[in-house]
Amino acid sequence: MKNISPSEFTIQGTMKAYGSSAAGTYGGVTKELKESVTVWMKFEKLSGNTGPTQAQMMSDDTWRATMYYNPAFTTNWLLEYDGQVYQINSCKADDPAYKKFNILEVSTSITQTSWS
Repeated sequence: MKNISPSEFTIQGTMKAYGSSAAGTYGGVTKELKESVTVWMKFEKLSGNTGPTQAQMMSDDTWRATMYYNPAFTTNWLLEYDGQVYQINSCKADDPAYKKFNILEVSTSITQTSWS
C-alpha cells in the first residue's frame, strides 16, 4: 500500500450514525441521528456507472475515503460529503498493527428524476 500523507486530507465530511428509538405509545420505531463527527479526509473516485434501470437513469459510483483512524467507524455509519450521503461498504485500517488511518470504500446510487 502506498504511503498516506495527512496533507492530502483537504476535504471535510461528516460521519453519521443512526439508531432506532421507540416512537409514541403505539410501539412504533423511528430512526434518528445518534452521533455526528466531522472529519478531514482524502476522497477519490474508484469507479462509476451510469445507465438505464427500469426507465430511469441510475448512477452508481464507488469512492475511497481516507481519514485518521477511529475504531467507532464501521459499515453501520454513513458518510456525508457535499450534500450527498454515501453508504459505507467496507472499513479497514491502513496497517492493522498501528491503525493510523481508516480507509473506507463508499458508494452512492442516484436516480435521475428529471431530464431538464
